[in-house]
Amino acid sequence: MLDNPFVSDPSPAYMAYHFTHFFHGQYSPVNTLFYAAVYLLAGYNAAAFHTLSLLIHLTNTFLVFVLSERLFELQSGWSGTERVLYAGLTALVFGIHPLQVESVAWISASKVLLYVLFTLAALLFYIRYIQRKRYRTLVWVMFFYLLAFGSKEQAVILPVTLLTLDWYYGRLSTLGLSPRTWLRPVVVEKVPFVAVALLMWYFSSRNGLGHIAGVNAYPLGQRLVFGAHSIVVYVFRFLAPVKMYYFYFYPMMQGEPLPAMYWSYPVLLAILVWFGVEQYCRGNRLTVFGLLFFTVNLLLVIHLLPMPRKMITADRYMYLSIIGLTVAAVPFIRSMLQWFAERRRSWMPGVLMTMWLAAVGGYAMYRTTQWKDSPTVKRNINELIERRKAQGEKGLENPVKEGPVETKKVPM
Repeated sequence: MLDNPFVSDPSPAYMAYHFTHFFHGQYSPVNTLFYAAVYLLAGYNAAAFHTLSLLIHLTNTFLVFVLSERLFELQSGWSGTERVLYAGLTALVFGIHPLQVESVAWISASKVLLYVLFTLAALLFYIRYIQRKRYRTLVWVMFFYLLAFGSKEQAVILPVTLLTLDWYYGRLSTLGLSPRTWLRPVVVEKVPFVAVALLMWYFSSRNGLGHIAGVNAYPLGQRLVFGAHSIVVYVFRFLAPVKMYYFYFYPMMQGEPLPAMYWSYPVLLAILVWFGVEQYCRGNRLTVFGLLFFTVNLLLVIHLLPMPRKMITADRYMYLSIIGLTVAAVPFIRSMLQWFAERRRSWMPGVLMTMWLAAVGGYAMYRTTQWKDSPTVKRNINELIERRKAQGEKGLENPVKEGPVETKKVPM
């Protein structure tokens, strides 16, 4: 941010350039406008940036509550009080989980906060469209889609997320294989969003990003294993967030064989897939939707495409997807409460949930101390590198070492 000339000099010429070009390999002009606005108000006051990032996170937490409550309306047999309580639980997990710390504490990750803010707004307007069938509502969905992409390119996946909502609301059940299927509203209304997504992808590729092939990529077979590893690890970090770092290494250098233990991840992923299919067969629509939401919003960061990433996973990639895992867990929490209530031990689930929430919340507070400054957040990575080198690992370079920052001159 300090090396971004658009922040301290938000002139119309600079802004026009920033909206039509990538900067340091990323396209986030809306995020840069956020930086520029804060700079005009408070200069490079770190407290101001952190405060506004926290306010955006709190706004997102509220929107998660509203979105969850809308989703729970479709659950038959749930009282209004239950919907509010479980929506509150979903929002609480979103707000305090340690996986969220990186996106909130790291000023450079404010693009994640903003893209999720606009994505959640788009999803809420899309639900309103499903319920009221007013086509002008889709204009708002598109508006927030464009703002989300202007904050972070990962937002390009929104049309697929909209399809998961279509499935959850039963809008895909009548589709068939006949040509008339392509003329149904649920299909036709997606055409503008898919067109915009393709234009976004083309724009990225024109700037040297978004390419599907690359000469310096891991082979497809290894990337599929990395994808299985990523999904399984994200689920584990959601349930038991321990040993969290600023940087997560690949298990080997390019050209080397996979470590034997990594072949267990496709098996674990197969178990998760079987679990999802089982829930689908049982009619547990909410859990299946949650798992789909979780997976869809990770598709671009689980190595299916050979994108130029130095890390195998990152906590900030879970900032939106964590909603899906929490929503998927809610029916089981409700069943557990009912099971214990029938045995006159209704206090036990509350105690267990309180203990888990206290543990994750406490660890999140500890993670904020690790994000105090750049040397502090990188300290445990440097220590990990030294331990691995002492164990005889070769070819291990420090990916987070400090070095000179290259600034790009903006042509005017």
